[in-house]
Amino acid sequence: MRVPIYAQDLLPNAAFKKLAKSLKNRWPVQSSIQQTLANEILSKGLGYLDYYELRSSSLNCPPETPTPSESDARAGIVAALASALQSANEKSVTLSGLEAFVETLPLTALTAFKMAGSSATSSLITKPLKLDPTLGQVCPVNLTCPAKTTPMYTAPMIRMEICSGQLIPDTTLSFSSARAGANPSLN
Repeated sequence: MRVPIYAQDLLPNAAFKKLAKSLKNRWPVQSSIQQTLANEILSKGLGYLDYYELRSSSLNCPPETPTPSESDARAGIVAALASALQSANEKSVTLSGLEAFVETLPLTALTAFKMAGSSATSSLITKPLKLDPTLGQVCPVNLTCPAKTTPMYTAPMIRMEICSGQLIPDTTLSFSSARAGANPSLN
């Protein structure tokens, strides 16, 4: 059982982050946990090896990926919580207490459960487009994942002057004028 996680679920203040934060803030025992541990526990409960695998698979998760039932997902989270509590030697929480706790988590906020619960999945599943370049049509662009921009780094030009046999750098150049290729001291 693996609940498909989509890239939009991992955005700040999105479904997965809210679930993990809810898990962290309402942790069922006295001691608190870190956000990273909440991410790991929730990832394992949703069927992933760890949070890294969840993040990696979210980048190429197709919309037609089958979604397990909500009760199966909740059972997986209960098992992951029980395992985490057992490894911490915490015995104060019963299995029924964990099940009640997990029932309060808003799993339906995840995109997979929204898609499974609604018949209007057409917003995420698109039909293949047939474009005709002769009509001036262009290829569709994925607006949810914009192209990466590579910043350009250029070093300022340094002019050396010979003064009494030693090379001394001329520091009158500003970085912006060097990028433009202009040398203000030569003007």
